[in-house]
Amino acid sequence: MVQLARVEWRLRRAAAPLCPRTSAGFGLALDHIAAYGAGDRAMVASLLAMADAPQVYAVEPESPADRAGVRAGDEILAIDGVATADLLARSPDKSLFSDELAARMAAHTAGQPLLLRLRRAGTELALKLTPETICNAPFVLRTSSAVDAYSDGARLAVTSGLIAFTRDEDELALIAGHELAHVVNGDGKAKGLAERRRMEDDADVLGAAIARCAGYDVPLALGFWQRYRKGDLLGFLRAPTHGSSSARAAHIAGTAAAPCPLDPSATPGLR
Repeated sequence: MVQLARVEWRLRRAAAPLCPRTSAGFGLALDHIAAYGAGDRAMVASLLAMADAPQVYAVEPESPADRAGVRAGDEILAIDGVATADLLARSPDKSLFSDELAARMAAHTAGQPLLLRLRRAGTELALKLTPETICNAPFVLRTSSAVDAYSDGARLAVTSGLIAFTRDEDELALIAGHELAHVVNGDGKAKGLAERRRMEDDADVLGAAIARCAGYDVPLALGFWQRYRKGDLLGFLRAPTHGSSSARAAHIAGTAAAPCPLDPSATPGLR
């Protein structure tokens, strides 16, 4: 969860100039005890010191949350004067409460301060966070042994199986960047195989550009394709809609690097 949150923050931040939809970004990730099965909650509460309040589980360096002094383990008691306990009571699905809070914060106006009332080690404090503009494409972690990543046009999902198979964050960012590129390009249902292949090729190049401008080592990450070419671990990447592993790596490596920060007028793969 922490690793994906870090990749998500960096990619969505880098892609912001290209995205048709943007949102407020704070650089923190939230969790809540209701997201876990009833039989696991006692263990989770003990291991993570998690109570009824939503908890910050990750704060990204140099982010608005980091600059404001938010720390992992902080409990969020109120957002802009609205108690999270009241929001929880009104939640239609408490298992998704942390996602609801994240969406509430994302709807805030970028550049305008947001007040969080927190509890840290029993002490309450109030912090003002001034969010940045990021791409409006939330990441979702799916617990699955399948090695997979996909998008629905608005969000993108990464499986725990994919995270386990990637060697480092550079590789994870390359694959997640590909799916984010589909969101940026507004890719939907293709009219045929040729159009789908063009979408996938563009997403490979644009996703690599996003990953590079987010600070990841794309040439190093291209080793991902070589390591899995011999096996049958990534069937979703070998579908007829995608080129071969070696062809995809060569296509990315042979495309001129986009300038950073990303510019809509000079970014390969952007449609």
